[in-house]
Amino acid sequence: EPGLDLRLVAAEGDSLKVGATVMQFKGDIRTILRGERVALNFLAFMSSIATRTHRVAELVKPYGVRVLDTRKTIPMLRALSKYAVVKGGGLNHRHDLAEMGLIKDNHIAQAGSVAAAILAFRRHAPFIPLEIEVDTLDQLAEALPLKPDMVLLDNMDAKTMAEAMQRIRTANKALGTKITAEASGGFTLETLDRLKDTGVDIVSLGSITN
Repeated sequence: EPGLDLRLVAAEGDSLKVGATVMQFKGDIRTILRGERVALNFLAFMSSIATRTHRVAELVKPYGVRVLDTRKTIPMLRALSKYAVVKGGGLNHRHDLAEMGLIKDNHIAQAGSVAAAILAFRRHAPFIPLEIEVDTLDQLAEALPLKPDMVLLDNMDAKTMAEAMQRIRTANKALGTKITAEASGGFTLETLDRLKDTGVDIVSLGSITN
């Protein structure tokens, strides 16, 4: 903006204490007032996402788990939200439906089975990465021979997740695949300890962006 002198004091991703200065600017008061509130709103919005992502990332780090976001973002602000997740220490999941397929329980119900849903997707989109949501170990057993890229372990308890991970590792060794596992479903800052000793690769939380 002409006539506005802006100096960034803090860098993106910095850990700051309450009251710290983030940026300084000076210039014509009319120029400042036109952009001040918008800038503050975006700063608060993105910082809150980065902060919550960082908290989750620190909690699951001892378990060897990474944090993944979801598509549950404010309309028109997905790119900014996902950028803030990365700055907070998280990973980005798919940005849109064209980037990766995710077969969920409603798709499985419509197709008739896990295998039928995977095969239908592979016929229509053979070159797009695929993730399959499974609720049970039986569904997992049906999915693994068809070599999905990722498996979403939905609302499983710690014991079931650990058993699922053993089966995924066995399948990866036997099939030469690199299937990764995402734990999802109802995780909060207070329940992330469910991941301890399960061996899952990543945990996804819609709450970090919504």
